[in-house]
Amino acid sequence: MMVPRARPRRARTALLAAVCLASVALLAAPRPLHAKQSAPPNAESRAAFIYHFAQFVRWSGLPEGQPRVIGVFGNPPLAAALEHVVRGRRLQGRPIVVRRLTSPSEVETCQIAYIAACQVSVVQAALRAASEAGVLTVSAAPGFDRIGGIVRLIPDEAGWRFAINVPAAERAGLSISAQLLDLGIADVSRKP
Repeated sequence: MMVPRARPRRARTALLAAVCLASVALLAAPRPLHAKQSAPPNAESRAAFIYHFAQFVRWSGLPEGQPRVIGVFGNPPLAAALEHVVRGRRLQGRPIVVRRLTSPSEVETCQIAYIAACQVSVVQAALRAASEAGVLTVSAAPGFDRIGGIVRLIPDEAGWRFAINVPAAERAGLSISAQLLDLGIADVSRKP
């Protein structure tokens, strides 16, 4: 795991501004006229955030050339938005595939899994499968990071904030950039 270093406030602000501007630019990119507009703006901003966030995560043990798989469980509009956001893009030099997951056990086939808010037992089953497979788990469900999820997205008037569960990331064998850790609004490993 990369060790967090103290960053000057200006550097953190610049990094956050860069991630936000990249997300806005990605969302403002022209679309073909025949593209479906079915995903609500919330789903598109969430999709852009997930894509940009993933650029600051490193996975160990992934075979060369294998695509990065982003799975979405329980949120079809987000899956559609992610398909649009990642079309033609690469993540750390690898192609990106978006999968619509239909059962919690399928999260183990992904590098990133978005788990929609649903029954706690379903979320916990998905987290168990993910933790054994080195999956970056993401959700906007309240308390997601407290029950073993890695990234909890928190909506606010400016877009999205996030909380990172560093111990869960370490257990999954993921390295999260110190720059990103500095920007997180909460880290459950630092809570009493």
